[in-house]
Amino acid sequence: MADPWDEPVTVDPPGTWTPELEALHEEAVRRFGTSCLWSMPKRRTIGGLRAMSEMLRNYGGMEAWRHADKILKAVGVAAR
Repeated sequence: MADPWDEPVTVDPPGTWTPELEALHEEAVRRFGTSCLWSMPKRRTIGGLRAMSEMLRNYGGMEAWRHADKILKAVGVAAR
């Protein structure tokens, strides 16, 4: 079975995907990939980060919740 993290990477229009977003994405995958992000394909998009933050909040502990807040703030969504 193919690893979903090996799927082609999708990127938003130029200028929307920043080094900060890349760092947040990579940290989430490294820290919470197996516990929270097991069903997510590897897509580097703003929408993908929003979905990632939802998975972190639903399936992770307090550290995952805090990381989700960092992601949402970075993409310009007010934390709930």
